[in-house]
Amino acid sequence: MDLLRFTIFALAVLFVLWFSGGGPESGRVDDPFIEPPPPLGTGETYSIKKTGEKTTDTPPVNVAIESTFKNEVSFYGKGAARLTDPTREYIEIRAPRGNTQPVQITGWTVKSAVTGKSATIGKGVYLPVLGKVNPEQPISLSPGGKAYVVTGGSPKGYSFRLNTCTGYFEEFQDFAPKLPLECPYPKNENIPTGPNGATDACLDYLGGLKRCSAHTARLPPSFANDPLCQEFVAERIHYNGCVDTHKNEADFYSTEWRVFVGRSEELWKESRETILLLDEKGKTVDSVSY
Repeated sequence: MDLLRFTIFALAVLFVLWFSGGGPESGRVDDPFIEPPPPLGTGETYSIKKTGEKTTDTPPVNVAIESTFKNEVSFYGKGAARLTDPTREYIEIRAPRGNTQPVQITGWTVKSAVTGKSATIGKGVYLPVLGKVNPEQPISLSPGGKAYVVTGGSPKGYSFRLNTCTGYFEEFQDFAPKLPLECPYPKNENIPTGPNGATDACLDYLGGLKRCSAHTARLPPSFANDPLCQEFVAERIHYNGCVDTHKNEADFYSTEWRVFVGRSEELWKESRETILLLDEKGKTVDSVSY
């Protein structure tokens, strides 16, 4: 009988200790996260809770991290993002003049925060030469530089940096926005003059030619006995000839790039859109909404 009483008493003590320790909730291991944390840089949040704490009582903790390139590159307006033709749909990004060094944008992404559509900025050609295979390299924006990021494919087959002579590209192909027509005038291309130089007829002929217009037609019959004029026009009045003449000049290169992502369909909505510019780590550099 004494043994039975002792056993009942011991069980009662154990029950009291078990109940005071949390009863059926004791031994439960709480997951410290309400849900797996989202990728950094997305702007999403997750909540942290203490053991035994209800998730509804814990405020969210913001873990979004801005790109280290924020304020070094930014959107400039919304460009022509509303257009539906991918060859004419583009956005413009710029690097402030106050930057101390170029910023490489190859590997960055432009992305719709609404639809999730995105495109990655690839490499480009620093100095295009027609009729040759042009090596591509990472694209960098110089201080004060800009890039038009076009949704469609490039009429040249590659992205490229503008220079004094790229206005010649506009003659036979269509770019959006249009390329600046800043080529030297043919009459200013320093044809030799003097007793053995260009004739007055040749100088007059050059004076009538437009800038950024390759001369593909035959010279008039009156120039049949003017080999200097014929040779000058054939070798100098076109894109490659312009490059050969001016590529070593200090102001030859522009700070503007034309970047093509090669999509066949539009990337951006016509309205109620937010476009993100993400660095190569997926962190937000800038955004624009309309």
